[in-house]
Order: sequence, then C-alpha cells, then structure tokens
Amino acid sequence: MNGTGQIDVVLDRLLRHGLIAKADDASLYVADEVVRGSQGTANPWVVSFLGSTGLSALAFARPASPFQDILRELTRSRPPVITPEDGETVLFLHDIPVVRAGDAAGLERALVSRKGCLIRGTGPDSDDVSIAAGGALTLEQAFVSISSICFSTSVKYLRDALAGPTGNFRAILDRMAPLDAPESLPPLGTGSPAEVRAALAACGRTTVEARLVDSYFGNLSFSDGKTLYISQTGSSLDALEGCIDPVPLDGGSTAGLTASSETGAHIAIVRDAGARAVLHGHPRFSVVLSMFCAEKAGCPPGTRCARDCPVTRFAVEGVPIVPGEVGMGPFGLVRTVPPAIARHGAAIVHGHGTFVGASTLSDAFERLRRIEIDCYRHYRELAGA
Repeated sequence: MNGTGQIDVVLDRLLRHGLIAKADDASLYVADEVVRGSQGTANPWVVSFLGSTGLSALAFARPASPFQDILRELTRSRPPVITPEDGETVLFLHDIPVVRAGDAAGLERALVSRKGCLIRGTGPDSDDVSIAAGGALTLEQAFVSISSICFSTSVKYLRDALAGPTGNFRAILDRMAPLDAPESLPPLGTGSPAEVRAALAACGRTTVEARLVDSYFGNLSFSDGKTLYISQTGSSLDALEGCIDPVPLDGGSTAGLTASSETGAHIAIVRDAGARAVLHGHPRFSVVLSMFCAEKAGCPPGTRCARDCPVTRFAVEGVPIVPGEVGMGPFGLVRTVPPAIARHGAAIVHGHGTFVGASTLSDAFERLRRIEIDCYRHYRELAGA
C-alpha cells in the first residue's frame, strides 16, 4: 500500500475508534518515494526528522475526550515518564515518555527508544496533550502505538483514581460507560470453513466497535470439532479477512505457525472446558479491577495481585481473576485460564484482559460485554461515584 493509502486507512481508523474527534486532530506522514502528509506536503522538519530517526512513518494525534482529559491529569505534574502496569504496556510500550511541545531533541530521543510518547503543551498557556508515534516500516505501526497509549493511560488513570480521584473524575467516568451492543451476531453452528471465517471476522469487528478491545490486542477462535480457526498473531480484530488460521486439534500439522500467540490456551479451553467459541478482549474496567486488591491496599506497584492477593478474588460475581503470563511456565495462560473457564465460563487475567468460552460466538461476545458492564458498575461503587 502506498503512502496515500496508508494515510487514508489510519485516519479512518483513528476516527472510527474514537481516538480523535475530527480529521484535523491528526497529522500523519509516510516516507515512500517522497514524504507524504495527511494535511498537505510535509514540511522540511518532518523530512529531516524521519531521516535522522530512520523511521518510515510519523503520526501526531490530539486525542478526543475522555482520553484528552485523562492525559491532562496524568501529565499535570509534568512527569518525565508515565509507567502504566497493565500487561499491554509491560509487553508492548514499556513506559511512555513525556516531552514538552517544541522540544525536538526530546521528541527524537523518545521515539528512538520507545514506540510513542506524549507531548504536553501546544501553546504557552495550554495544557493540551498530543500523542506522537513512529513506524519503523508502516504508518499502521504508529496507529497501534497511539491506540495502545490511549488504552494503557486510561487504565492507569482509573486505577490511580481508586486511591483518590482527581480533576473531572465523574465526567470522565460517565464518558467511559460501556457502549450499547452493536447489531447482534447470528449464532454459528457447524458451518463450512468459509462461513466460520466470515463469522469470526464479523465477531472481531463487533468486539472492536463495542470498545471491548483495541483492535490489535485481542484474539478469538471457533472450533468445528476437528479444526480450531483462530485469528493470526498481530492481526487486527476489525480486519480479519485473510487473517484466520486453521489449526488441526490433533496436533498433526504446523498450520498454526502464524496463529495467535495464545493458541495453546484456546485449544486447552476447547478441550477442557467444552467451549467451541473463545473470545479474548481487553475491556478497560475488567482490566482495572483485575489490578485492584482491597486486602493489599489496592495492590501497590511491584506486587502481583492475582498471585499475591491473600484472598481468591472475583472481579464481579462468577468471574475469577487469575494470573497469566506468556509461555508455558507455572503461571502461563495455558495453565491458568482453561481451568478457570471450565469452572466459570470466563476469567480475567491480571492486567491482561478477559477470556470467555461459549458454545457460539454471539454468546461469547455477549458474555464479554456483560462482564465489562458489571465491572463498570462495580468500579463506580468502589470509587463512590
């Protein structure tokens, strides 16, 4: 895809995902034969910046509310870096540098060492915050970073607010209420491979539209009894056409080499919990509650709530919180999630998100949505809001 095509796709996604309010709130640049920009010809500074950093793409976005309000609160004391502790940040972002507007050298240092950063102050009396992100190969990589920064900073703000709300907390919380369900998904029985793939793509789009996952950080699957059809690693849940792998359940093929990194957990859920559909999302309030342990004063930084909390915790009734890590260790997702789903039908992994097992994709989506609604209500109770 050429530079103009990348810009059009990313601008559309920023708007559809509610990350910016209007097209003018983003400036996007791609270097192919020339440096192309979303708002006309790129200025010499952008050309020079891309050349000095080795990046192929650069994106600036002024986030829409409530993200803008949250970023103002998190950067009000002008910290040099923000360090959320959710799993998405730990694995993908590490931390988020904060630079002041006009600090070109600071921006370059930030984007050389990290996938994205925050820029505070668009004028001498402004506390607006923008997000800058680079793409080593494509502009899509910058979009992923912007989306992930909006997610992780909102989780940090909500978790911190349980110890003492700041700013326009109630207004922010009202604007973060779970959305109404998009058009319901048709139930899927035993369909052809093409029908299964189409149903998975529809479920992925619906999950993103309902804001139950930022598009690149969830996964889903459906089993016909012989084959597990699962989203590919690194795929976007709102664009799964051509990105679904068939993985034989008998283990007799290497067809799953490009499948989700959590394929093992999906197979174990199908095998041990009797589920046919598995859906994993990152709903914000489910993630926040998974990181809160009242018995350990809100789970201070450095503790591992799901393991260290002295009581067995349920985020909401019937939904346990479990530890979960990448890999096959004692706390690997493949070991902790399937037994919980076999008993409860769903589980929330500490700092990572919700897994649901069900007989149909529509049932899995609705359970994921209902869990997030319940977590939102419980969060408001905990926050006294």
